[in-house]
Amino acid sequence: YKDYVEKTGKQPERRTIHNGIAIGNWLINTIRPRKDKLPTELVEKLDVLGFVWETGRGKGKLSGELVEKLDALGSAWQTSRKNTVSRKANGSIGSWYRHFERCRRLMRTLERKVESTDTYLGVNVGFWFLGENRIHAAGLFSPIHQLLFRSLISINESHGKFLREWYWNYSHCLDFVLSNSSLPAKDSADETLPLGTAEWYAKQMSLLDKGTLLARQEAAMKELLNIIRKRESTNSPSV
Repeated sequence: YKDYVEKTGKQPERRTIHNGIAIGNWLINTIRPRKDKLPTELVEKLDVLGFVWETGRGKGKLSGELVEKLDALGSAWQTSRKNTVSRKANGSIGSWYRHFERCRRLMRTLERKVESTDTYLGVNVGFWFLGENRIHAAGLFSPIHQLLFRSLISINESHGKFLREWYWNYSHCLDFVLSNSSLPAKDSADETLPLGTAEWYAKQMSLLDKGTLLARQEAAMKELLNIIRKRESTNSPSV
């Protein structure tokens, strides 16, 4: 399977046979149903290769349905995110987030787009990013993965240190919002929020009020507010 992905740059289909081995049938009938019983290291290796564990499709803007899905996933995501920071994460969400965070850190150090050979802390996150990008383009991500991965794309496609840093901070704010259902405050002590990010957010909100942000950045900041407002309206008690 690994040989096939590295040589073709795509995922096998159900009927794919590579070097005389029915790898597509093996993945769908043997690997996918046994995910919870597989060793964590094997799950992580499959994640890096871009294997899609779920087959559901989820596209669209921040509709009511998307907000409900975000709320349903929020608890698991928050637990995974906190555990990842304390190096206790396990399972597919924790594995995905570890690769996401490594890739985000790598992108901050680059002045170009990520390449398939780029590594961070010994992990080939460049290959992971390009594989996940194909999954994202196919609309196979959950709503939370979709939003977060889109923030990685924004960092990767930004030209110049200022824009890359802007979207790096934005990605952390989005991460915080999805995990906490609130906006970062200056006195936030959340260990997953880099120092200075809350102050950065406050400054961007001030620029948003003044109408001096660039169009793409204005849309990104409004998206953060939109997520919170929709989740607040969904979770507010009936009168």
